[in-house]
Amino acid sequence: GAAEQRLQELARVHRRRLCHAGHEGGKAASSVLGASASRRQTGRKARRRTAPWHRHHFPLSLAKAPAKFQTGITAVREALRRVARARKIAPMKRALPGSVIVERDGAVATVTISRPEKLNAIDTATARGLSDAFDMLSADDGLRAVVLRGAGEKAFGAGADIGEFAGRRGDPGAAQDYERAWGAGLARCRHPVIAAIQGYCIGGSLGLLPDTDIRIAGAGAIFQIPAARLGIVYGHDDIARLARLTGHANALALLLEAARIPAAEALRIGLVNRVVPDDRLWHEARATAERIAALAPLSARWHKKFARRLLDPAPLSDEERAEAFACFATEDYEAARRAFATGAAPAFKGR
Repeated sequence: GAAEQRLQELARVHRRRLCHAGHEGGKAASSVLGASASRRQTGRKARRRTAPWHRHHFPLSLAKAPAKFQTGITAVREALRRVARARKIAPMKRALPGSVIVERDGAVATVTISRPEKLNAIDTATARGLSDAFDMLSADDGLRAVVLRGAGEKAFGAGADIGEFAGRRGDPGAAQDYERAWGAGLARCRHPVIAAIQGYCIGGSLGLLPDTDIRIAGAGAIFQIPAARLGIVYGHDDIARLARLTGHANALALLLEAARIPAAEALRIGLVNRVVPDDRLWHEARATAERIAALAPLSARWHKKFARRLLDPAPLSDEERAEAFACFATEDYEAARRAFATGAAPAFKGR
């Protein structure tokens, strides 16, 4: 009947939402649902119309559902809660595009820009999704570090998708709207962000690097800002962000020559923090995130906040200076003191 059709429609909607939350979560939910479907086919009297929805996104209340569906609804909600707990996925205000994949393993999250057929070039949907993903992760107090990478082995990213230029950067006003549409979630993220850079890192993809905290490149990585080859100009803010990493002279050289530079040169000028063999890149990025995650999360967040604040030339207020001493009132500080006295490793809680 109509109620059954409504439930089936909700199933389709929430299957898509769950897939955005992570491939493994989707597989786990599918296995649960597949088992339920198999039971229905055996002819059990209590039919269970199950589908992947969660109570936070389920507009039909359990009390108003047809009686024969209530058991199935409850079962599926619990199944999805188990999936969410297993994957530790934080809720999102809106679904991410398929080109942005967020995965969570313990206190470390991985954000993957996934357009390998385009060398992970960033279109507007991907840029917005990336910003949304980092806003979502920033709000998760249980998280301690994030790794940002590109899908595949050929590229971290080939820059902004040039296929959008005619429609979205056709005149100065449109170009400003285009830039604003990218969002600033990465720059706002409270947690340490490690960039794992493989293959090509070009243009707008390179422009993500100043908003990350540690940048690790594979030995075969290639960097370039081809703006001058396209008749594009970098604005004051973008040049300032680049110069924070490379210094004024090196930033200007990258812009004026539009030349490709290897990972070793990127390391020399400060664009990346270290270079590792290509086959060790993911291991090194993950190990770095794990080392950070094992330390006091409040310390990391405060250090990141203070370092960003120092980019603002305005004088520090007394309140801002006093904030550095707030750590002495935290549970983590007390736990660290007790652990030091006994020689044990402290168990930081982020409180």
